[in-house]
Amino acid sequence: MTGIIEIVHFRLTSGSSEEDFLEEAKKASRFLQSCQGFVRRHLSKGGDGAWIDHVEWTDMEAARAAADALMKAPSLAAFIAAIDASSAVMAHNRLMLMAE
Repeated sequence: MTGIIEIVHFRLTSGSSEEDFLEEAKKASRFLQSCQGFVRRHLSKGGDGAWIDHVEWTDMEAARAAADALMKAPSLAAFIAAIDASSAVMAHNRLMLMAE
């Protein structure tokens, strides 16, 4: 089994609405789907207000290229601005087991 799981833990900036953020997250999903190596994405929110963005990639190079492109995409500026950068923690892990 191969693949990379990208996990980002974050909170929204104060003043960002969940509804607006989810609309921007949909735009980000469409962007990510257009990136080479994209497999799937899940976005979840905990009861404490913390979010987890879980993206599966075919390989690390694809994950890095997509992250770089996303940060530079003018159409995703509102998505990026809604994330409290000081709370964001990103990790990349090798996929070891999957059950569906």
